[in-house]
Amino acid sequence: MQLATLRENAPPQFEGFRPNLRAEIEKRVARAWRDSCSSAFMINATQIKPNTPVVCSNNGQFAIVDHMAGTENIKLMKDDKGVHHYIPLKWVTKVDDKIHVDRPGAQAMKDWSKTAPTDAASATPGGAAPPAKVAPPAKVAPPAAKNGVAPAAKV
Repeated sequence: MQLATLRENAPPQFEGFRPNLRAEIEKRVARAWRDSCSSAFMINATQIKPNTPVVCSNNGQFAIVDHMAGTENIKLMKDDKGVHHYIPLKWVTKVDDKIHVDRPGAQAMKDWSKTAPTDAASATPGGAAPPAKVAPPAKVAPPAAKNGVAPAAKV
């Protein structure tokens, strides 16, 4: 039934009530759907395998997976110019025999990175942060001489 038909056939006491109710229901359904999608369809880095084709939202292949770069980025095989590219794992919508991303190929190739990610999670194997560099202890100067007499040496 069309919304206009529902409005025309609405009893007078519901005048102005149904459009508000419909909008509220649509908001709640959309929110519930978004929440279920974000948790139910999370892509795990272990699902990304080398040599898997990467296809855009139009189902056209634009790259091939080289390997995972950390836990948040996918390193793609070199293109015809000999350059590797990186895409974030959050672009991936589905994994089957191909890696599906959420944007058209031209947009994906415009947005991908030509440099390796620099975040700590992706910079080291396994995603662990690199160990912090510790400065060597500062050298302590020998005690100064008092009244021109050097202190006695310790035995």
